[in-house]
Formats: sequence, C-alpha cells, structure tokens
Amino acid sequence: MPRKVNSFTFRELKAAEMPILFPLIKQLNKSITRRQFNIFLKEALDGGYRCFGYFHGQKLVGACGAWVMTRFWSGKFMEIDNLVVDQGQRNDGIGKLLLDAVEAVAKKEGCQMLLAASYTHNTASHRFYFREKYIIRGFVFTKEI
Repeated sequence: MPRKVNSFTFRELKAAEMPILFPLIKQLNKSITRRQFNIFLKEALDGGYRCFGYFHGQKLVGACGAWVMTRFWSGKFMEIDNLVVDQGQRNDGIGKLLLDAVEAVAKKEGCQMLLAASYTHNTASHRFYFREKYIIRGFVFTKEI
C-alpha cells in the first residue's frame, strides 16, 4: 500500500515497472549497460527480488531492492540491495525515509534483521548506515570466476 510523506509516496514497485530503475542503478553502478541491467533484473526477479521506491509525483527519486531470506546466523532477514537516491535529491532525507519504510516492511514480514551491502569506496553510504545504527558484523569476500 502506498504511503505518503510530505509530497513523496513510498511503495513497492511491480515487476513490469522495474525498468524505470535503470537511471538510478546507473548512478550507483556506472559501467552497467541497459542490456546488462535487463538481464540482471530478470535473473533477480526469478530469485525473489523486490524493489521499493519513493516517488515525487510520477518521478522515482529513490529506490532499493531487497530479498527476504533466512540464514543460520541471523534468522529471517531482509537484504537491501543498491539503495540509491537520485543525485539531484541527495541530502534531502529521502534515503532515511526509504530505509525507514523498508524496515517497516521487513518487520511486518517477520524479519529479525536488515542487511545492507556497500561498496568499500562508497564512504558516503558508510556514514549513512552508521547514522542509521547499522554495524559492521563481518566482511563479504568476493572472487570473480
């Protein structure tokens, strides 16, 4: 159900409208092409990917993807993926509104934890998550194959 805050509306996006994410995803992932985005989006949707967004009128100004999963060390959790606010609207509080709204969804769905990954070079997002009371619990190691 959409939720209005000031002149912004928060809601979950339907799969058919998710291609509107591309400009925001491109801001965070500079090298991604439209073709790659479309392939990755289809694969993510097949794996249970969901996306939440804040709209100003019809314009998507902030979004983040999410999966709900369960792990032995955490129990049921929601993993946030690519939380991004449009460059022209950063520092307007939209990121916090988005994160708070997604947290409310996670609680409603019985999650005990939120997980958020952040690029090691994205120090602005690190400060944001620390302000929001996130802690570093471990490292994510990756290996390209």
